[in-house]
Formats: sequence, C-alpha cells, structure tokens
Amino acid sequence: MTTVFSLNQINDIRGRTLRRPDTIVNDRIRQHILPFYNVSDQIWDYIKSTRAEVHDLENRLHNAKANVEQIQRLMSTWQDVPLYKRSEGKSTLLYLDDKEQRLNNRYKELDETGKKITGLLKENGELLKVENYDSDAWKNYVDYVDQMVLEGFRKIINCNLMFFLR
Repeated sequence: MTTVFSLNQINDIRGRTLRRPDTIVNDRIRQHILPFYNVSDQIWDYIKSTRAEVHDLENRLHNAKANVEQIQRLMSTWQDVPLYKRSEGKSTLLYLDDKEQRLNNRYKELDETGKKITGLLKENGELLKVENYDSDAWKNYVDYVDQMVLEGFRKIINCNLMFFLR
C-alpha cells in the first residue's frame, strides 16, 4: 500500500469514528512531508537556473567553434590560388606585368584576414569568459589557433611552389 492510500483510509475511518483530525498524523505530515514541497520549489529553481547556465555555455561554445571554423575558412581562401599566373597560350611563361599589383592585393587581403582572425580570437576570449589573458590555458588556445594559421600559410606556400614546378 502507498502512503497516500493509507492516509486516505485513515481519514475515512477517522471521519466515521473520530470526527476530529488525528493531530499526531497531521503533525508528522507537516514535520516530514511539507518541507519537501518547499525544497522541491527550490530544486525546480535550481534546475531552471542550471539549465539556463548550461544552455548559455552551449551557445557560447557553439559560437566559439563557429569562429574557429571561420578562421580555417579564411586561411583556406588562397591555398588553391597561386599568387602568379601563366601567360595565356604559353604554358611555361609567367605573366609578371601585374606582379606589383598582385603582391599588393595579396598583402592587403592577408592583412585584412589577419585583422578578422584577431577579432575572432578576441570574440572567443569573450565567449569563453577568459579572465586572465596571460593564463597558460589561454596561451595554449592561442597557440592552437596560431598552428591553424601556420598550416594555412604552409598550404599557401605549397600551392605557389607547386605552381612553379608545373
């Protein structure tokens, strides 16, 4: 039998015989069961606040991950586009008439990309709620992003070297 069923039976019997509440049972209920109702309200508030914090953390991590993926996309922009091009109709001759303009354009693109990457990295610091930018954890994270950028440069250089070898 459940406690509720037992209490209902007691109340039925009491109602037919005693006509007054059994103060011992009611006191026990007040003493042992009612505090759980108050606690359950606190637990529900705790659950709601914890759920909100977890949801916030999930969103911030999702955005930080999207920023890292954006950094990778930015670095992959030139990995398949050589800096120079060959003259049309002459497969072995380089077209160098616009080399200064091409170099300036590429430098400008790389500079703008560097600023975007720096901005994304700062945004990730805010998303990850970094308190100390001198901490080992943050330095390791920056090193991780630096390695991605270096890998992107390696691919850019490789693309250009392969262009000259063809």
